[in-house]
Parts: sequence; structure tokens; C-alpha cells
Amino acid sequence: MTRRWPRTIALAAALTVSAAARMAAANIPTYFCDANPEQCHRLSGRARARFLGMLQQTIRALPKVPGYRCNVETRIVDEGAYGPSPARAAPEWMVQEFWCFHRGTDPRKRYPDISIGVRLSTLPLVLGEGEAREKQQSLQVFAGPKGVSFVYGKLREWRDAKGVVHRGYDPSQPSRHPAEEVVANGPYLVSLVVTFNAESPVGAADLDAFARGFDRAAVSALMAREEQSRKADPKVGPIAGALP
Repeated sequence: MTRRWPRTIALAAALTVSAAARMAAANIPTYFCDANPEQCHRLSGRARARFLGMLQQTIRALPKVPGYRCNVETRIVDEGAYGPSPARAAPEWMVQEFWCFHRGTDPRKRYPDISIGVRLSTLPLVLGEGEAREKQQSLQVFAGPKGVSFVYGKLREWRDAKGVVHRGYDPSQPSRHPAEEVVANGPYLVSLVVTFNAESPVGAADLDAFARGFDRAAVSALMAREEQSRKADPKVGPIAGALP
């Protein structure tokens, strides 16, 4: 079956591939661990438990909308971790996707009425230009005709000479390997996105119920704790490629 990713996650993945091509052109090692074996570790022990715990906290904030059954469709945790030691190593990302079916629809149908994507990362989130952004205190909401994304933490953005803010990578700055950025950012979450997409007319009618039922405050508190820990850590500095 062809897997259909939420638009935010699919777009982020596509831009990550584009960044990899730029890094290769800039002669940055494609295989970071070949050049920096002392900074590469397997995600395990307390570090693994901490990151999986944050993923579960985010999942617990997802809504339970009456009339829908939701199944885990995809769960991927980056098993590689990057840092000066196993204790301070962090994965680049974790992803979990749910497919939600309205109980009144045909149980044999292959595609969901609502898809939910959750992505936690130690790097800024990459989003393309397009969807309107609304800032709501500790989060940013990107609303499109068939979906809504709740974005916490840092976006990959840059400001040009005229002061205009653009999303994505600053073309004037040298590219860095993602693992190198994870090491520099420390073992903390930098971005988190939860996306609800309507995949059918039934889902479109109920999209607002999913968005309203999402516990935004719980995820805001999670990201606030990570940001405070990162700022209090003398071993990490400002996040490159993201505006304050």
C-alpha cells in the first residue's frame, strides 16, 4: 500500500533530501560517523527513555474524538544518536503517524478520514513558504484548506538584507551536516509539530473537532522545559539557521 505522509512531514523530508545534496556539493562528509566516530552512538539507556517519554507525552495530548477509531500507522525513532558521549547524545528525529477512521464509514476502506502526524526533532523544523501562520503564545499555527499544523520551537528561517523573513535554509550560509547540528544543539528538543489532515469529506467536516481537542498546553509545557534546560546548559549556544 502506498503510504501517504502528512503534508508537513512530507515537506520536511523532501527539504532534508535537498539539504543533503547541497552538503555533498559543499564537500561536507556525507557519512558523518565515518569522520566523527567519537560523536556517534546508539540511542539507548536513559537517553532513549527520555526521548521516547517525550514522544509519549505528545501522543497523550492528541484528542479522542467521539465516533473515530485511530490506529498507529507508522512509528520511526532514529536509533542513531549524536553527541560527545552516550549520555549527551540525541537522535535527529522521531515520527509517529495515526490513521483515524470514522466508525460510520466502510471498515474495509484503505485510507483514513483523518491522518495525524507527530514529529519531534533536535533540529529546527523545515517548512516551505505558503500556509498562513498565526502565532499563539508558545506555538505557531499553520492552517491550510485541508489541514492544520501546530508548531512548537524553532523554524528554519532567515532574514534577507531588506529584513524580509524567508523559510528554509539561508543560501548565503555554509551547509552543515544535520548530525553536526544535533551535537551543537545539545540533547534537547528544538522543534515539535503535530499535524491534522483531512483525507475525506467526512474528515474535513470533523477536522475542527480534532484541532480543538488537541491539548496544546501540555505540549507547550514540554517544549518550555526543554528550552529552559537548553538555555541553562553552558555547553550549547544559539541554534544556527533559526531566528530568535
